[in-house]
Amino acid sequence: MFASEKARLKEPHKLHGGRRARVRPALTSRGTTLRATLLSCLALLWSGLSLCRCSTPPDTAGDNGNGGAADFEDGLFRYLDAQQDPVTGLLASYTNRGGLPQVFVNWLTDNEPAFVYDNALAALAYLCRAQDHDLDRARQTLDAFLAIQNAATGGLPDAVHAETMAPVATDYGTGNQMWAVLALLKGYHVLGDARYLDAAVRIGEFVLHQKNTAGYGGFVLFPGSTIVGTEHNVDAYAGFSQLAREMTVHGRSADAAKFEAAAAHARIFVESRFDEVTGKTFTGTDETGVATNRSPVPEDTQTWTLLALGRMKWRRSYDWLLGRDGLWARSTTCPTLAGVEIRGPSFSDADVSEVWFEGLAHAWLAAKLLTDATTPAIAASPPEQTLRTVQTGAPGADGRGIVATCDTLETGFGADFKYYNALHVGATAWAILANRGYNPFWDGPVTGSLQDHPASSIPWVALETPQAATFHCRAGNPCSFTVSGASSGVAGQSDRAIYVLIRPTDPSAGATFIQLPAATVQPDGAWTASAAVGSREYPAQSGDRFEVSAIVVNEHVDPAHFIVQAVTPQTIPGLLTVSGILEATAQVEP
Repeated sequence: MFASEKARLKEPHKLHGGRRARVRPALTSRGTTLRATLLSCLALLWSGLSLCRCSTPPDTAGDNGNGGAADFEDGLFRYLDAQQDPVTGLLASYTNRGGLPQVFVNWLTDNEPAFVYDNALAALAYLCRAQDHDLDRARQTLDAFLAIQNAATGGLPDAVHAETMAPVATDYGTGNQMWAVLALLKGYHVLGDARYLDAAVRIGEFVLHQKNTAGYGGFVLFPGSTIVGTEHNVDAYAGFSQLAREMTVHGRSADAAKFEAAAAHARIFVESRFDEVTGKTFTGTDETGVATNRSPVPEDTQTWTLLALGRMKWRRSYDWLLGRDGLWARSTTCPTLAGVEIRGPSFSDADVSEVWFEGLAHAWLAAKLLTDATTPAIAASPPEQTLRTVQTGAPGADGRGIVATCDTLETGFGADFKYYNALHVGATAWAILANRGYNPFWDGPVTGSLQDHPASSIPWVALETPQAATFHCRAGNPCSFTVSGASSGVAGQSDRAIYVLIRPTDPSAGATFIQLPAATVQPDGAWTASAAVGSREYPAQSGDRFEVSAIVVNEHVDPAHFIVQAVTPQTIPGLLTVSGILEATAQVEP
C-alpha cells in the first residue's frame, strides 16, 4: 500500500535519528574551476535564466535571546559540518543520542544512514553560501553521489551508510533522484565540473523509465511501483525543467525537448491532485495510478506546489495548510520555549500533536515567496523566530542544528514511518535555504510575487464547486447540467480551448463513456460548459457519482474524441493543464 511505499522512499526506514558524535577535521581545499563556472553562469544569464544566484540572509532578526541572523545561520552550517564524514563526504542524516527510542538508536548505530535527499539539501545549502570551505564540502558530497551512482541504470540508492557507502535502502525513489539532479546541476553551475552535469542527465534518463501512462500520468514512486506520488512529481517537474533548460543552453535540442515533455508530464499529474473544494493538495494515487489517495494529506504537497508551480491555485493550498482545517499545530511536548509559542505544520493530518520543523522551514520559504507576514498563523508565530528558538531550546537541541520534532510524530504512512526528537540534516538545510530566500526548485531567489514566479505563464483552469459537490440536473436522457469555472492564459488564445471531463465512477445503470463537452470562455477567463451524465440506454439516477475535471488543450479536440474510454495524456491531444478532480454526485430533478 502507499503508506509502506512512502515510508521506504523519502526517508526510507522510518527510524529517524543520527550518527555517532565525533570531531571532524578540516577538509583540504581543492579550488574551483573558475573559468568553467563563469562560462556556465554567463550562458545561463544570457538565456534569461536566474541561475547561479542565492539570496543573502538578513543582517538582523527578531530578538529571542539567541543573537542575530548570522549567528543562527552559522550554527546551522556548523551542524552540517559536524555531520559530514571526512572520507566519504556524505552527511549522516540524524544525530544519535541517549533518550531516543532504543529501536531507533539501534538502527542508527547499525546503519548510520546518509539519505540522498538530505545530502542533496546540504549540498544546495553549501553551494548557496559558497564560501571556500563550503565549496569543498559540497564537492565532496557531490563526488560521493558519483561514487554511489548505479553504473548500469544511472540511479542513486535512497540511502547509504555514511562511512562505508554500502546501500542502506534498496529503492531508487523518484523524488530522491530528482533532488540529486537539482544538487548536481547547481554544483555544475557553481563548481564547473562537467561530471555533475553528466550524472544529472543519467539520473533524468533513469527516471524517464518510471513513467505512468494511466490517468493523468506522472512518474511512479520507484521502479516496479504503480503508485504515483504528488511530492515526487513536484520534484520531477523541477528536475526535468532544469535539465531541459541546461540542454537548451548546450544546444542539445532533442534532449531538451525530451526533458521538457517529461516536466509537463509530471506537472499535469500534480495539477490533477488539487482539491477544488478545500484547496488542499492530495498525496497521490492508489495502486491503480489513477484513483486519488485522499488520506493522509501531507504538508509538503501544500508548500512545494506553491514554490515549484506558483500561481493562485497553489496559494489556496498554502492557505489551507495555515488555516483552521489545515495542519498548523502547537507542539504538545514543547508548547512554549523561551517565551515563544512553538507552532507550525505537522507532517500530515494523521497526527497534529507536534510541529514538523522541516515543514516549518518549507512554510517560511513559501511565506517569503508571497511576502506574507499577515496570515494569522504566520503573524502569531513567525517561522524564523520559532526555528531560532528551537535551535537552542528544543529537547535534544545542541545550539546548532534543528531537530525533526519535539517528540515522536506519526506520519500516517505506515506504523513504522515516524519522526523522532533527533537533530536532522534535512530540517537544518531547509532552514538555511529558507533563511536565504532560496527556491531550490528554480535555483534562484524567491520572487516575492506570484506574478513574477517562473511558472506564472503556464495556463491554469479551476472549477466552481456546487454546494455539497452535487450537480442538479433535469431528468432526461442524458441528464444535463452546467459546469463553470475560471481560467488564465486561455481567453484570446485561438489555439487553446477548455473541455470538461465527466467520468462516471458509480453509475446506477452501469459504466458509461467519459464525455468531453467543450466550454465557452469569456474574455476574463470565466467559462461555462453544458455537461451530462447517463444516456438513453443508461439513464442517470439521483446519487450517481462521477468525477469532474476541466482541461486546457493546445489544440481543439477532434469531434471523434468527444467521447473516449480512457483519459490519459496520450488520449487527449495537446493536453496542457488540468484542474483538480471533483468527486461529484447527481441529483435528478423532475
